[in-house]
Amino acid sequence: MTTKTDTFNYIESPLSTLWTTVLSVGLKSAVVGANATSGSVQVVSMYKIADYDFLDDQSARIVIGTIVAFDWAGVVVRASTAGGGSFYLCYYASGDARVIIEYWTGGAFSATLETITGAPGTLANGDELRLDVTGTSLRAYKNGAAIGTGVTHSSLTSGQPGMGYLAGNANTTLISSFSGVDSAGGDTLNAQCAL
Repeated sequence: MTTKTDTFNYIESPLSTLWTTVLSVGLKSAVVGANATSGSVQVVSMYKIADYDFLDDQSARIVIGTIVAFDWAGVVVRASTAGGGSFYLCYYASGDARVIIEYWTGGAFSATLETITGAPGTLANGDELRLDVTGTSLRAYKNGAAIGTGVTHSSLTSGQPGMGYLAGNANTTLISSFSGVDSAGGDTLNAQCAL
């Protein structure tokens, strides 16, 4: 078992030598929401942990920092850079007050697997969001309690845990801390935002 710690900020790319960029694109604000500043560029970034040998069953956890309307923050599991970037993504969409689990392949959105609304799907600054994958089962957690019904999906069988965000302002602290863990108690990375 290997445990490492790291600090990160959103200006670095990749965040540090412990991270690998899986996907990073700019989107015009009109694509992301009417409340975004006209003509601004929103940045979508996904990172996976580098240089680790995580088992296929794994979990990724973040603590929400400061998040503003129409930005989002989330975790990825089984992330790989192969074919342009593939991963399972679980994120909190602040503008819609919901938690969403998605499947991405080849660097593009492929399918929404679960949408969690109402009180379970609403997070505040300081709340924890976690995604576990065991076999073909994916399950989201808010502050340690399971939310939604959970889903099964078999397209991705290996990869690394990581995190992602959509930010109109690269200096906004969307994620205050991250943890990626082997479900069988193997490798662990704990990271804190340095901003």
